[in-house]
Amino acid sequence: MTSQTDNESTEKTGPAPVMRFLTLGGAEVHVVERGRDQRTTFSGTTYGFTVHGWTCHGCNRGSDYYDRWEEWEARDKANAHAEKCRAMPKSTAHA
Repeated sequence: MTSQTDNESTEKTGPAPVMRFLTLGGAEVHVVERGRDQRTTFSGTTYGFTVHGWTCHGCNRGSDYYDRWEEWEARDKANAHAEKCRAMPKSTAHA
């Protein structure tokens, strides 16, 4: 027998979470990598950082695709959401 958490994590698609938080109702909030933000200075030096986003798998709120956050920023926003969100995990059963 598998638990609802096991079913929930195996049915999600997309990148593996870098970190996870729990809402007050028990749903997961995931922080994931979305690629790299690469830029060039006036002198031609290239620099960049890994872009992160977050999604609540209870209420479906999260960062917009165009949000360009470093890991610590996405972590803080996901954690702040999880502290207040009362969403429960979505049911996998269909009526």
